[in-house]
Amino acid sequence: MQAAAPIVSTIQPKDDTANWIEFAAPEGPTGPTGSAGPGITGPTGAQGPTGLTAPQLGITDGSDAPPGYIGEFISIVQDTTLDVPNDVSADITSLTLPAGDWDVGGSVYIHPSKNATKFAAWVNDISATQPDGFQGGLMVVSGSLSTDVNGSVTGVRRWNITQDTTIYLGTHVIISSAGTCVAGGMIAARRRR
Repeated sequence: MQAAAPIVSTIQPKDDTANWIEFAAPEGPTGPTGSAGPGITGPTGAQGPTGLTAPQLGITDGSDAPPGYIGEFISIVQDTTLDVPNDVSADITSLTLPAGDWDVGGSVYIHPSKNATKFAAWVNDISATQPDGFQGGLMVVSGSLSTDVNGSVTGVRRWNITQDTTIYLGTHVIISSAGTCVAGGMIAARRRR
């Protein structure tokens, strides 16, 4: 006996509501746990040392470095002459530096009425006190200085400070024959770092 001709349906089984039955299969067992991943991230480590930075180019536009930046420049000029007592250390002017690493220097000029035998000029953080000069910032001339205007630079001295500090420009002049003297000058500081 021969089988009947096959049944060919043009309806998709899911759309054949008379012959299609949906059922839900029971849930299968839980599969095994997968292998561990990279793990939990630990705490951040300490900051490492700062690497070298590329050299900084200087300015070419004539502008000043802003306060707090490397290259900041502060200066005070005492262009009105002051009477300087004979054989007494005296301040000509001063400036206050904010915290930082500074190079400080100045220049002093004197005009004695009689010949001077000693002329010293300095920068110091102690008022009216000549420093020993081992850290820089001191110039001393001994001999016979005429009654002309005499001047000198102090040399440069470094201050690496953590708080505001006043730096004084000072002088000490010894004049022969009880003469008088006037002085003026300029003190300047540049932030080195």
